[in-house]
Formats: sequence, C-alpha cells, structure tokens
Amino acid sequence: MTSWGDAQDETYSGSGHCLVGGTLLPPVLMSMGLQGPAKVLYWLYGLNCHQLPQRSYFLFGPDGVNTYSLEQVVDWGADPAHLRGFVGNARMGFKLGMAQRNTAIYTTVFVAGVAYGLVRRRRPRLRWPLGRHCRGFYLSTASS
Repeated sequence: MTSWGDAQDETYSGSGHCLVGGTLLPPVLMSMGLQGPAKVLYWLYGLNCHQLPQRSYFLFGPDGVNTYSLEQVVDWGADPAHLRGFVGNARMGFKLGMAQRNTAIYTTVFVAGVAYGLVRRRRPRLRWPLGRHCRGFYLSTASS
C-alpha cells in the first residue's frame, strides 16, 4: 500500500521531471520544424524565466550544446531591443526553454529530490529534543 508521503514524493518527482525535461522540448521541436508548439512552450517557460539568449544553452548548434555572448547573439540576427524573443536558428542551434541558471537550479533540485527519495528510508530518523519545546511554545503563544 502506498503511503501519503510516497504518493507526494512521486508527484514532486513527476512534476520536477516535466519541468526539467520539458525545457528540452522547445529546441527539439524547433529543430523538427514545429515552430507553433515550440513557441507555446517558450511562452510558458517565459512566465518563470527571462530567457535571455546570451544566458541560455543552445542545442543542435555546431558543437551540440553551445553558449553565446551578447555580441555573438546580435551577430546571428537577434534584435537587441527584443532579446527574449530570439530562440536561435538552424546554424547556431535553438535555446532551451529556461536560461542556464534556472536550468541548473531546477535540475539540481530534481536530482537531489530523486536521490533523497532513494535513500530516505535507509537513514536513521533524527530526533530533535528541541522540537518538543518549540511545539509547546507555539501552542502556548497561539492560544493567548
């Protein structure tokens, strides 16, 4: 029987997988010529990330995975007044749905969550003696 904690862990792991794995979809779709669905995904990820091309990874470029400076991005055809809208092209590759920083943060949180889920039952449970006193303090101040 699955406990509430296990179901909760699976939900968090699944949503983390979709968030991190989904950031790979826009460049894949763009490389396949499916610009409409890719633009929708870029817009959705744009709600959570600035998506500046000079701070993003580009897939399917000359070296597989590339990063570019602002000058390089402008040379490749980006409009300096509207950098967020530049997603790349077939010669330089297409940027991920999130910038480098967000990709690193969410990937680390996802990997750490999966690792914790694998080892959490093997570690001894921590007993916090202070926790008992804090709970009593909270209850006494909450009832006042």
